[in-house]
Amino acid sequence: MSYGAASAQPVLRDVVVIFDSEREPRNSQTQVHMRVEFPLNHLGYRLVYRDIRQGLPDAATMATAAAVLTWLQYELDDHIEYLAWLNEMSDQGIKVIILGSLGVPFVPETVRLANRIFAKMGLRFTGEFVSSVLDAKVASLDRDLMEFERALDPVPNEHALVERVGSGARIGLEYTLRFEGRERRSIVAAVGPAGGYVAHGYIVHGDATTGAARWIVNPLSFFKAALGSALFPIPDTTTVSGRRLYFSHVDGDAWNNGVQIDGYRPRRGTATPAAGSAVPGRTMYSSDIDGDAWNNVVQNGRTGEQVTASQMMLRELIEPYPDLPVTVGLVAEDTDQELGGGQRAMETARRVFALPQVEVASHTCTHPFNWDFFANYSRAAEYDLIVENQRQTKNFTTRLMEAIGFVNAAEARRTRYLVGGNHAPRAFLRDPFSIDREVTHALQITQALAPEGKRAALYLWSGNTRPFEGIIKATRQAGVRNMNGGDTRFDAQHPSLAYVAPLSRVVGGERQIYAVNSNENTYTNLWTAHFHGFRQLRETLERTELPRRLKGVNVYYHTYSAERRASLEAVRFHLDWAREAKLAPIKASEYAAIADGFFSASIAQTGELSWTISTRDGLQTLRLDQPGHLVPDLAASIGILGTNSHAGSLYIALDASAGIATLVLKRRSAVERSSFAVASLRESRWQLRHMRREACGLQFVAEGFGNGEFVFDHLPQGPLTITASRHGHVLETVRSQADTHGSLNFSLALRAFEPVDVEIRCGVKS
Repeated sequence: MSYGAASAQPVLRDVVVIFDSEREPRNSQTQVHMRVEFPLNHLGYRLVYRDIRQGLPDAATMATAAAVLTWLQYELDDHIEYLAWLNEMSDQGIKVIILGSLGVPFVPETVRLANRIFAKMGLRFTGEFVSSVLDAKVASLDRDLMEFERALDPVPNEHALVERVGSGARIGLEYTLRFEGRERRSIVAAVGPAGGYVAHGYIVHGDATTGAARWIVNPLSFFKAALGSALFPIPDTTTVSGRRLYFSHVDGDAWNNGVQIDGYRPRRGTATPAAGSAVPGRTMYSSDIDGDAWNNVVQNGRTGEQVTASQMMLRELIEPYPDLPVTVGLVAEDTDQELGGGQRAMETARRVFALPQVEVASHTCTHPFNWDFFANYSRAAEYDLIVENQRQTKNFTTRLMEAIGFVNAAEARRTRYLVGGNHAPRAFLRDPFSIDREVTHALQITQALAPEGKRAALYLWSGNTRPFEGIIKATRQAGVRNMNGGDTRFDAQHPSLAYVAPLSRVVGGERQIYAVNSNENTYTNLWTAHFHGFRQLRETLERTELPRRLKGVNVYYHTYSAERRASLEAVRFHLDWAREAKLAPIKASEYAAIADGFFSASIAQTGELSWTISTRDGLQTLRLDQPGHLVPDLAASIGILGTNSHAGSLYIALDASAGIATLVLKRRSAVERSSFAVASLRESRWQLRHMRREACGLQFVAEGFGNGEFVFDHLPQGPLTITASRHGHVLETVRSQADTHGSLNFSLALRAFEPVDVEIRCGVKS
């Protein structure tokens, strides 16, 4: 194919998923979303879900499609129309990937239509079903495609009988068996020129005892082969400036809780009401969905002052770590005097938000637990739940005290509208729910507690983290990113890539960005036990870094982790590790912008080894997996800062100042020349932009957290002077030189919360 400016070919990254909402009510409840979407995201693909109840996808949808994907465990109603459409898509060169059932009955007409598709894969769908497999033996096994996390069972699963036709298919797994009195061969996994197929029972194995899922087929290798091996730069959401990205965010639940740490417990002789009681001065409410506990205030046993979880978090987990950014989301009504908040809660929020390493966020206004309830909100229905909540949480003594006037009206009103059980759909129930109050009002309250010029940048979902379309739209219209949900874990209890969440969840015309990692709630049995359990996050961080980098680092916790010594130390365990690790710390809203950029990025191929990348939002890294000897041609490329290698992949850092980046690849030379014209960033703790390569120097703008750590490649030998300045004032000067390989490693010991101008010049300046 010839390329030119007028003939640039868009890289097709959409995979259209067909599902039936009568069987799988939401796209986020499909097996594809829960298991398959992440591997496809990792390979650079975006999933587009289409409910067949709304009709088959139109031409506009398919114009950007690389493939159609199904994982059906049921028969579709209009299966003839569906198969005819699928054939049409296959004839147009769109790949077809079938996981599990075809979704059609085994009758002559469906077999005929199915075989038009299977034939392009080098396969034949016989329409027969193998139910007796005791004598089956493996005839062909490709371990690059199969036995990814689990070996094959000695006795194969029942399956549709599929045979090979010609030599076009790459067989993942084929059995020999006797069927109807003669020996046959049956394929249960294969890829071919037109797509791929894996039979039910050979995709993911579920342990009968523990329920733990493990991949049988290798999802990364299988989907890459099924989609074709065409090279293109993958938008990467794990890496910034050549380093694995890091961010931390806090859901503000339990802002006013009292700490339960020795030295901060109630004084001897002070009565402590039982958990869940509703009495003056102490209200606790929780939800089986979240396990959140709120507004428990106890006294410091030494001074008599009240010490809250938010104060302890500030003192122990935020102030000591100015080198690590953290985004803190406030529940707006936690500051309401009538609802247990007040000046103390607001003052703590002001102190938190004033710190330069803290990003301001909202964690809703009333803390919904069940967002589904509010998609079609009824105040009357909610009021019935309030009454039921009160009935179940008040004991006889409390009701008697209210009846005879021992509880004042203000206190009775406060406790009436605070959750005391798992029956209410949100934590704060005083005011009717509205989208405007939940988003706009919450952001206004939060913003008012931040220093002038520091704006709320992120909205963090609460409760079941399944917001409906209208409220996601409201956050976008308010000018903030949105995030939470996903709950990625990859550890001994979740021992599979199948538990790694995708980047996002599509809700109608809106998109919810998932957090990168799960929080302490899932490690502590919904905050009821094993309060040290969050330490186990480290296992997920390790497994998503090697043997391949799958996710960045996200230390995500709630304010209530500061209540207990064990949970506080668990968070600190990760913070202490992060400040010493080779990471690129960023704000949580910046990660959300990176994830948004994955979906908005437009990639066009302009030559055999060249592409343009545009509309990428906050995403500034591309990745090439197993690139061989290919490297960027920096002289021919535009907007490329440099490259770094990790676990067989090449990470290419882009310059955010280049609206349209151009990547041109070349074969690596045996001897790479060194000059400022080809100076290349290998890695940095700070983010770089506006890089200018000159005859005898290099200039760029940088900002970040902690000391600036930089490694550059391909610099000429000889003395170098590095100068960092801001607004023309020199902040630091470093003298160094590149080593014999042309690599320069230096650091800047200054704060770069605000951008600094960095200049590297040949020679030594006095």
